[in-house]
Amino acid sequence: MEYGLQLCGLRDLAEKDMDAALRTAAELGFKSVEFAGFYGHSAEELREMLDKYGLSVIGAHCNFKELLNDYEGTVKFHKTLGNKNFVICSNNVGGSTYQERMDRFAEVCDPMIERLEKDGITLAFHNHSFSMMPRNDGTVDFEQMLWRTNIKFEVDVYWAFVGIKNNPVALLERIRDRLVLVHIKDGDAAGEGCYIGQGECPIEDSWLKAKEWGIPMIAESEKQWPDGPTECKAAMDCLKSLDAKYQI
Repeated sequence: MEYGLQLCGLRDLAEKDMDAALRTAAELGFKSVEFAGFYGHSAEELREMLDKYGLSVIGAHCNFKELLNDYEGTVKFHKTLGNKNFVICSNNVGGSTYQERMDRFAEVCDPMIERLEKDGITLAFHNHSFSMMPRNDGTVDFEQMLWRTNIKFEVDVYWAFVGIKNNPVALLERIRDRLVLVHIKDGDAAGEGCYIGQGECPIEDSWLKAKEWGIPMIAESEKQWPDGPTECKAAMDCLKSLDAKYQI
């Protein structure tokens, strides 16, 4: 199996030396990376670094407003980078209340999806635990995204586990036709992260589903205990152990 790495896990390196962060990702055995900020680098500079270490781009966490404010420039950046998955973590395009923001987002989301698809880019939503929990009015961010838009999903199985208080596999099965990426992450039920494979999240079940369906998996380890490279190595070690267990 080939795995991607969410570069948030190497931010201690990336914010100072992106080349070192990408080199480390490759040395740890990751074949692709997902950006969480570009730290002032041009797409051309990043592409050169990626090519040097044989890495591809599986996605990038970005702000939807970038598309609204400068569509052409934003798309050009991501095409140069080689990124085909523009991932957002928020629907905030303006509004004083959550529902106002959701309503406004629902108006602009699908037209943007259609525009991006013509440029070969998929728009996806990455959940956090609060995205899965009911708000005071009973609405759930994730469900509104699912039923009011055609956006695809990058499911973070750990945050889903914390938010829905259940095995995330049922969620993956329910949205299978909208699922484009899976984040493999771990921690306890209260929301405290830990090394992948050492927490309470049933990551093996999610791993098996993603493997069965051919959905790209991205490791995310964000605590940096004791540092980014050490924690990301532990993530890869866990993934390799699953490969070995199922003889992949």
